[in-house]
Amino acid sequence: FISKYYMMRLFKQETGYTLGQYITQKRLLLARELILSGVPSTQVCFDCGFRDYSTFSRSYKKLFQESPRETLALS
Repeated sequence: FISKYYMMRLFKQETGYTLGQYITQKRLLLARELILSGVPSTQVCFDCGFRDYSTFSRSYKKLFQESPRETLALS
């Protein structure tokens, strides 16, 4: 019986991430696994809950320092 805002503050204190950042990071880690397994990056984008490819690509590049297509080329 705690407020959602209090829970969000506790989560950030314990992990260093906001809930939104944590969820996005988990989605991107899943996306990387899917890309490395051969799933097309456009399909991965939507399967991982992103609404458009440009947002997905920008977030992916920020976390992994390479675009989804560069990851695909390495696999």
